[in-house]
Amino acid sequence: MELSFSTADEVVAQLGQPVTAQRKTTVRIRPAVGVEVFHRSYGDLTAVEGQDWVLMPVDGGQPYPCKIDIFEETWVPETYKRKALSRLIQVPEGVTVTLNTLEGKTKVSHPDYITLGERGEVYSNPADWVANNLEFVDP
Repeated sequence: MELSFSTADEVVAQLGQPVTAQRKTTVRIRPAVGVEVFHRSYGDLTAVEGQDWVLMPVDGGQPYPCKIDIFEETWVPETYKRKALSRLIQVPEGVTVTLNTLEGKTKVSHPDYITLGERGEVYSNPADWVANNLEFVDP
């Protein structure tokens, strides 16, 4: 089965309620330079100068883009530890989902997760990344 989503509401309507998790890691940030593309196994993410920060996990994980205004709303500025909780839905077995993220189109399938953003945007996170970087909490 193949599905395609652009918003968190679409994901919840098809796949159910998300679980909630808190980010374990902290990041450093830098401005995007021109247009930068970050290649991932699940698709390419794009950062645009003046629109995105490039987030660099202090644990040495791969850098990734984040819209500047969303970053300002969802991260603690003094430490750059994420203050917003993540809401995730694990992709069911046998399902492949195309996500139209703010940074580009990605594909995600089981056992990976769809992350629902604060403004209804959607992202993909590999299951191993979720296990290493998030702690599930009661909402």
